[in-house]
Amino acid sequence: MGQQWYVRSPDEETGPYSAGELRRLAAEGSVSPDVLVSIDRQRWIKASQVRGLFIPKSKSSPSPTPEAATGVEDDASPGESTPAQEGISTSHLEVPREAADKNTGSVRAKAKPADSSVINSAKELGARARDYARPDEAKELADRALGQAKQASTSAKAHATDLTGRARDAAVATAPFWERLLHEIREIVGATARQTARLIGYGCSIARTRTLLRKARGTQLALGNRMYEAGVGDGAIRGQIASLDDRIASVELGKGSTKQMEAEKKGLMIRLAADALAQDVAPTGAAAEHGSAVSARNAVEAHRSRLVSTRAGLAPQDTTSWRRIGLGYGVVMLALAFATTLFLRSASVPTDSNDTAAMTVEYWRRLNNLVRNNLNGLNSSDMVTSTRAASQVASELASIPSVGVDPEAVNVGLAGVTLFRRAAEVGEHLGSDEFLFNSMVRGASGDVLRGYNEAVGARKSIREDLSQWLDLYTRTRAFLSQKYNIDFNAL
Repeated sequence: MGQQWYVRSPDEETGPYSAGELRRLAAEGSVSPDVLVSIDRQRWIKASQVRGLFIPKSKSSPSPTPEAATGVEDDASPGESTPAQEGISTSHLEVPREAADKNTGSVRAKAKPADSSVINSAKELGARARDYARPDEAKELADRALGQAKQASTSAKAHATDLTGRARDAAVATAPFWERLLHEIREIVGATARQTARLIGYGCSIARTRTLLRKARGTQLALGNRMYEAGVGDGAIRGQIASLDDRIASVELGKGSTKQMEAEKKGLMIRLAADALAQDVAPTGAAAEHGSAVSARNAVEAHRSRLVSTRAGLAPQDTTSWRRIGLGYGVVMLALAFATTLFLRSASVPTDSNDTAAMTVEYWRRLNNLVRNNLNGLNSSDMVTSTRAASQVASELASIPSVGVDPEAVNVGLAGVTLFRRAAEVGEHLGSDEFLFNSMVRGASGDVLRGYNEAVGARKSIREDLSQWLDLYTRTRAFLSQKYNIDFNAL
C-alpha cells in the first residue's frame, strides 16, 4: 500500500490522499507550499519541504517524471524502501535556536549530522519492518529502529542541553557583577547538593547490595537444606553433610561447642545448592526454593550492574563542576569548623575566678550533702545496706557537674567515686552466693577460717582507702578555703 497523506489548513484537516492525489492537488493550487502535511498525523511539515511535490517552473530542464521524484510516489513497492522514498526531508529536525542576551549575540544550535543519519537509518529500518511478512524479522528490525531512534534522541537532548548551558553562560558573561556572583553561588550550591545526593545514593546502593547478598545466601541455604532433605543433588556433598550431622549430635550430647561444625555444614549446603543453580531445571522436590534462589541471584546481578553505572557517574564531568563542588564542600567545612569552635568555647572552663569559686562551692556543697546523707548506710553492719549505700553514693557523686569547678575539688570527687565503687563491689562479692558456697566448701575441707579472713581483709582494705580519702578531703578543703578566701564546709 502506498503512502497516505493528510493535509491541515487553518480551518480543517483533510485526507488521507495518495501520493498521486497530493501531487494533483498541488498542481491545481489546492495545496500551497505553506500548508502543513503529514503521513502519520503526528509530525507535520510544510508542503514545500516534501521533495518532488512542487516542481519549480523557472527551470529550463524538463520536468522530472513521477518515477524520478524523490519525495512523493504513487505506490510503495513491496520490497525495501529508503529514507528518500519516505518523502520527508530530515532537514527540519533542528535544535531550536537559543537566543542569548541581546548584548552577547546569539548561539545557533543545529542537530549534529550524526544524529540525522541515525534518524534516517531508524526510519529505514522501521519501514522495512512494516513491509516484512515474517513477524520475527519484523520484530528484529523494529527493535533496531527503536534502539537507533533512542540513541538519536539521547544524543540530540545532550547536545541541546550543552548548547542551552553555553547560551546561558554567554548571557551571564556580560551581566552586572552582582548578577554573575549570584549565578555562581546558585551553581555552586546546586552542584554541591547534586554531588552530595549522588554520594548518598551510592552509599544506599552499597547497603542495598549487602542486603540482597544476605537474602541470596539465605535462599541458597534454604535450597541446599531442601535438596538434602529430598535426597537430591551431589551425593558426595550429601554424604559429608550426613557425617557432620552425626558429629554435631555427638558433640551436643557432651555439651561441647558446635559453632565451627555448623558453619562447615552451611558451607556444604550452599555448595550443594550452587550445583543446582547452575542448571536451568529445578531439582525434584525443591522447585519453590530453586525459584526463590534464582530470583535472589538475578536481583543481586541486576543491582550490581546498576551500581557500576552509578559509580561511573559519581565523578564530575568537567573542571567547572570540580571547581564548584570543591568550593561548596570547602565552605561547608569552614562552617562546621566555625560552629565547632563556638561550641567548644561555650563549653570551656570559665576564666572568671568569681565564677570558678561559685561553681566550686556548689560542687563541694553537693559532695558534702551526698556523703553526709548516706553515712548511716555506709556505716551499717548489714552487708546489703552498706553495699547499696556505697553504690548510690558512687553513682550520684559521678553525676555532679564538674565543668568550671576547680580541679582540686574535682579530684576529691573522682577519688570518692573510685572508693565507693570499690566498696560496693567488695560488698557484693562478700554477699554473693558464690562466696558463701566457696566458704562452705573450704570449711568442709578443713579450712574453716579462710572465708572469714578474706572478708576481714577486704573490709580492712576499704577502711584504709576511706582513711586516705578523708585525708585528701581535709587537705583539699583547707587549700580551697585559702585560695578563694571562702570557708568550705566540712563533712
